[in-house]
Amino acid sequence: MKKTLLLIVLAFPFLINAQEEHNEHNEHVVNTEHAEHGEFKHWQISATMSQSYIPSLHTEEGETSAQFIPTNGIEVMYAFNHKFFAKWINEIEFQNYTVKGRDGEHRVRENALLTALVLGYEVYDHLGVFAGVGYEFEKNEDLWVTRIGTEYAFLLPRDWVIAPALVFDYKKESHTAYTFSLSVGKKF
Repeated sequence: MKKTLLLIVLAFPFLINAQEEHNEHNEHVVNTEHAEHGEFKHWQISATMSQSYIPSLHTEEGETSAQFIPTNGIEVMYAFNHKFFAKWINEIEFQNYTVKGRDGEHRVRENALLTALVLGYEVYDHLGVFAGVGYEFEKNEDLWVTRIGTEYAFLLPRDWVIAPALVFDYKKESHTAYTFSLSVGKKF
């Protein structure tokens, strides 16, 4: 017991010194990162170009097929810090199609407009995941939408960002959609 206590007392100054050096190193790294990246920008506005894959399309002849639907939009993002963010997403589909919903009903979708709010987290060096809810407005029937996805942000000079994303939409009582999206945005 005395040997253990003596060892702790002798090692204590070395532990304190190591902790101080560790803290100084971390401060230097954080200050260097902030100097390299400039001032932290909270807001970002992006234009998105997407292709939505809808696996349950139905033609007028009654055949089932899958199709890619062109979808474009605008996103407004607010970063709370370097890890957490919120996005307001607005997208419009540029094609008319018919889907057979899970309830067996056929739904005609004509240039549907989706608006959604998602919350996200950067899990690893510009790779983020997000999830949220939204509403799809369409002249025949409006639908609630649950959205989850992942994106990777490529940071460019002058606070420009290019971010490819993979998204899954669950449209309540209707159908699902898998979307590949590419957004080009500006931080400010």
